[in-house]
Amino acid sequence: MRYVVCYDVVDDHRRNRVADTLKDYGRRVQYSVFVADLDDQLAHKMIEALRREVNSEEDKVHIFLLCRACCGKAQMLGLAETPKDEPYYII
Repeated sequence: MRYVVCYDVVDDHRRNRVADTLKDYGRRVQYSVFVADLDDQLAHKMIEALRREVNSEEDKVHIFLLCRACCGKAQMLGLAETPKDEPYYII
């Protein structure tokens, strides 16, 4: 499934940790927006990792789950691109 994660994190260091966490799971499409194609297990790990980084008293994180039909209806304008998984190699 495709997840869209956007955040507003108050503290600079915490914000960097959130971004670094999200880089492990998906691709940055805007400064505070990531897109990740994950199975249920990886999605759970991502959400738990974010929970550890976010201050629930100060920060905001939105995680949207998009079904295949919704992904197909997404529209991109300007320089926006359809997120694609980067190739990777297991050594």
